[in-house]
Amino acid sequence: WIFLGSHLYASKTGRRWSARPLPCPHSFGLGSLAAYSGQRLALLCAGEPGLGSTTKTIFRSDSGGASFRRVGHAPRAGDGGVLALPGPRHLFIATASGATWIYASSDGGRRWHNSLALDDGGKGWADFGFTTAAQGVAIEGVPSLGSHLYLTRNSGASWARVRF
Repeated sequence: WIFLGSHLYASKTGRRWSARPLPCPHSFGLGSLAAYSGQRLALLCAGEPGLGSTTKTIFRSDSGGASFRRVGHAPRAGDGGVLALPGPRHLFIATASGATWIYASSDGGRRWHNSLALDDGGKGWADFGFTTAAQGVAIEGVPSLGSHLYLTRNSGASWARVRF
C-alpha cells in the first residue's frame, strides 16, 4: 500500500497498482496507514484540528483495502499521529502537541488508553514502530535537539527509556 494525498493504492507485486477508496470523512486527511498482513490493515484519518488536537477516526480492513469499516475514535490530544498495528487486535498511535503520547488499543481500535505520556513540550516522535507483536521502539524528539529511545517488550503495556 501507498497513500499519496487523498488516494490509497494497493499492489500485490509492485508492478500494477490499483486505487482503493479512502473511507476518511470529508475534510479529513489520511494521517497514517499500518498493516498486520496482506489482508489486515488500519487507517488513521485525522481532521477538525484545534488547540493541539485532532479528531482521530480509525478504520480497519480485512480485505486488503477493498473495503473498510469504522471501528472507533482515538483520543483527540495530539496532531494526527503515526499508526502501528503489531497484532490483529492491537493498535498504537504515536502523536504529539503540547506533550508527547503513545495511545494503545487492545480491542481493534474501539477503546483507547494512554500507554506513554511525556511532559516534554511536544518534542514528538522521530520514529515509531514494532519489530514484533511484543517489542516496540519509539524515538522521542530529533537528534539535533536531543532525543531519547523508548522500548516496550510487553506489547505496549509499559515503555522504558533506554540509556546508553
